[in-house]
Amino acid sequence: MEASEFRGRVHLVNPRRREIGGRVCHPDVAALPEAPDVAVVCIPAARRPGRAAAVRGEGECGSRSC
Repeated sequence: MEASEFRGRVHLVNPRRREIGGRVCHPDVAALPEAPDVAVVCIPAARRPGRAAAVRGEGECGSRSC
């Protein structure tokens, strides 16, 4: 995302890290400061089902403020 022409805000989520590459990591999707327009999920396949469900739950109505 940083190498692209994307100019929106990017929030990182990682429960095991406080930062990655100098960018703050949030412990989970619910801790983000705002509802994301798009979620890019990069996780090992073995952990996918639970994490994908957490993201779906945040965006079922299009935003957290449904």
